[in-house]
Amino acid sequence: MEKSLKRELLINISDYETRVALLEEDRLVEMVVERPDTERMVGDIYKGRINRVLPGLQAAFIEIGWEKAAFLHSSDMGSARESQERFEVESDADDDSSVEIIRKRRYATIESVLTEGQDLLVQVIKEPIGSKGPRVSTDISIPGRYLVLVPDSDRTLVSRKISDWGERKRLRKIVSSIRPEGFGLICRTESEGKGEKDFLPDIKRLLKMWRLLQRSAERSEAPALIHKEEKLTTSVVRDIFNDSVDRCLVDDRREYRRLAAYARQVAPHLKDRIEFHKGDTPLFDLYNLEPEIEKMLEDEMKKQEINSKIQKIILSLQNLRGKPFLIGTIFISMFGLLNVQIDLSEMKITEFEKKSLF
Repeated sequence: MEKSLKRELLINISDYETRVALLEEDRLVEMVVERPDTERMVGDIYKGRINRVLPGLQAAFIEIGWEKAAFLHSSDMGSARESQERFEVESDADDDSSVEIIRKRRYATIESVLTEGQDLLVQVIKEPIGSKGPRVSTDISIPGRYLVLVPDSDRTLVSRKISDWGERKRLRKIVSSIRPEGFGLICRTESEGKGEKDFLPDIKRLLKMWRLLQRSAERSEAPALIHKEEKLTTSVVRDIFNDSVDRCLVDDRREYRRLAAYARQVAPHLKDRIEFHKGDTPLFDLYNLEPEIEKMLEDEMKKQEINSKIQKIILSLQNLRGKPFLIGTIFISMFGLLNVQIDLSEMKITEFEKKSLF
């Protein structure tokens, strides 16, 4: 029987950043860094207010309380429905107020569905870039360990990463039988090989989150942040920490306790694999990771520099498209280090040969 790889997660917490490293046989294979000034927005849910509707662009700008208005395109307004529907909120209040999830029919125009000043729930699907605000969708989804809960849907879907047809059929059959009314479910990659007993606690927790989110939305005045996506360390435990990982080492006691408590909820059989690093030697130094990280960052900067130069070359050739002496391909040598073959008819890179950069 082939021996499985030794896999470990290392979580380093400091005042200015959080670093998560995935090791295989003590070799760094992946690392994620999160800093307070670059906190992620993707997955966050807001109660927004429509600022402007632009029929010509089939888009709208939504005030969500951020410095730049969020951008909503009609293609991000969910699946087809015959009308806008409302969900009743489980609340102690006497009124019948509800949270609105807005969808539109496939060929409906955005101006027929949205009006300026209207409140709606949106979820960030793309981070803000430069002067542009975040891109949002009215399709709300809440990820769990095995499943994703999709309010106002009746579909059962399976991750494309699960390629075995028999397994896909099995998962769809199980999840369809336990899908709560008024909600869709998506089987995540981690659901492969799992069963109903694994899914039911996940669904219960996700429904509780949705009800809390609804209450928050009802009680908040737009624009307001309603739900913050899990922080980096929690999402790593949720999405990456599985049976194939031997242990997760955390060098901050407070974060260790929080992650251990979270693991007891989503993966109780793995909670004992989360350990607190007690040694005097810094965690990343213990595995001699700092030199590897430095090299990884240098390589990434070089790749970004190369990509930037390639894009400039392509842009400079845009005006030459169609000229007889340039039809076909052109070879460009950059500082003797890189060969790039560009197809001028398509304006795309068709060959990328690295010589001595890495």
